Amino acid sequence: MIRGLLSFSGRYRILHLTWFAFFLSFVIWFNIAPLATTIQQDLRLTTEQLKVLSICNESKKFCDLNFYPQCCSSNNTEQ
Repeated sequence: MIRGLLSFSGRYRILHLTWFAFFLSFVIWFNIAPLATTIQQDLRLTTEQLKVLSICNESKKFCDLNFYPQCCSSNNTEQ
């Protein structure tokens, strides 16, 4: 079991891709708030553009957490 868990084949591939997508979404989601003013200043964004960026960030998190695991599992035919 441990040997299979450390591999990227079969059902364990889905596990690794899912936790990585969740981790990436988590890091991006929690880093946008403290860095918002820096991002706004460096990229010369207006307040409205920053709000749109936050909405896009939320959408990405939603898609990663809900659709990415389903896409991975539907492509995996190996049991």
